[in-house]
Amino acid sequence: MLLTIFSFVLFGTLLVSDNNLVSNSIQISAENEMSIAALGSAQAVIDEAKTKAFDQSTAGGIEVADSTSMSSTLGTEAGELVSLPDTLASGSYRSVSVFNDVDDYNGYWRLVNVSSNAPDTLRVVVHYTTVANPDSIVMGVKMYVKKMTVTVKSPFISRPCTLSYVFSY
Repeated sequence: MLLTIFSFVLFGTLLVSDNNLVSNSIQISAENEMSIAALGSAQAVIDEAKTKAFDQSTAGGIEVADSTSMSSTLGTEAGELVSLPDTLASGSYRSVSVFNDVDDYNGYWRLVNVSSNAPDTLRVVVHYTTVANPDSIVMGVKMYVKKMTVTVKSPFISRPCTLSYVFSY
């Protein structure tokens, strides 16, 4: 009788332990899928920006860095306003047709669907940097190198997903 009770206790303990293991595995798998979707959304914004000019003033080409925008003016110019957050309307985001250069994305954010249960946010920061140290932020001067950092946050992902890309002219 004692052996039977002990067997049931042992079986119950193993069953709970196994159930927790399976549950954790499913949760990690789901979070990984959402992280991949988030990185895909971030990469889509970077790919979109790659189709744009380096700077507002580079449409006809520039010879010196003095022709580019000051770091304090990175962002949209007159007529390039997009209501934030940008949402998917008529099959595309407004940034696709309104923005014409990389730094227009500075301060930009949109709602993306990483998970089906909640709108997730994608935010973009653009700043000047150097080729030698792309993690540095260069302020107050004009440069030939801009770094775009795209961050996607979702309540279903434990850490924000971040992608960066360096544009050079």
